[in-house]
Amino acid sequence: MARPKKTGLDYFPLDCHMDNKIEALESEHKLIGFAVYIKLLQEIYQTENGELELNGTFSMWKILGKRLELDENTLRQLLDYMITINLFDKSYYEKGILTSSGIKKRMEKINEARRHDRERKFSNDIPMEKSWKRGESKVNNKGKHIYTENCNEFFDYFCLKTKKNYTLDKNRQKIILSRLEEGRTLEELKRAVDNFTADTWEDRDKYCDIVYCIGKRNKIDNLEKWLNYKPANGEWRKV
Repeated sequence: MARPKKTGLDYFPLDCHMDNKIEALESEHKLIGFAVYIKLLQEIYQTENGELELNGTFSMWKILGKRLELDENTLRQLLDYMITINLFDKSYYEKGILTSSGIKKRMEKINEARRHDRERKFSNDIPMEKSWKRGESKVNNKGKHIYTENCNEFFDYFCLKTKKNYTLDKNRQKIILSRLEEGRTLEELKRAVDNFTADTWEDRDKYCDIVYCIGKRNKIDNLEKWLNYKPANGEWRKV
């Protein structure tokens, strides 16, 4: 399931020391002017790009007036003064949009950070794709290797043969996919599991995870080891 795209902010910073614009607003319209300004920021920061459309199918003038318990004329007078002292951008306001350069820059940074975060999460939760051929590395448009059904099939086979109830976590996925990316086939990996489970070493149960079967540890390639394993009776195990 796709991760939902977050829109707007849950909160925004409010400086303890206000600049001269806020003092001018309070001087002209008292605390009601400051309160309306903060309420407008709340509305603006809930939008995707920090732009509050005042003119649309549903006029925000009436909606804001109701929310702020102000008549439309009073709200327009307050906003006109805020535009005059540059609390909001005049060019956008003339287009029926309430925003400012500071608000736009802040939202651009936040949206960019969110985009990177979504890409990072997506790379850890990439959907599966069928058919992984020997020597072929399937990638998406961001260069990330795509999980294949072979990964799940091998893991299920490994758990079945070892009689373990492991979880396919990131470390185990990484080991399996690294071998598939090298061009190893599913049949080869399964054969390694067969030989791995045929081993009668008394401590086998303590070292029965995937890394000991097809991974690399201490410069030893366990996959090569178990592919070339020969049981005590001298017979090679095959899938």
